[in-house]
Amino acid sequence: MTWGWEKSKIVPPGSSTVEFKLTPKDNGTLLVLTHYDLPVTEAASHVQGWTHYMPRLQLIAQGQDPGVDPWSEQAMH
Repeated sequence: MTWGWEKSKIVPPGSSTVEFKLTPKDNGTLLVLTHYDLPVTEAASHVQGWTHYMPRLQLIAQGQDPGVDPWSEQAMH
């Protein structure tokens, strides 16, 4: 899928691509996520973001509630 942020001049919508490869493994699924075409200056922050959200997505996929996202506006109030 394409990726980007509205109103961003560095990573505007459609400027990068995220590829998800899902492979059966043991009793689950292995996800390999590759994010292409990011500016070098943005790579570290996107690694941090994907690292933060992958465990939350895993919980949802397993039918669990990950709770309020500590990075959300709701958690900041």
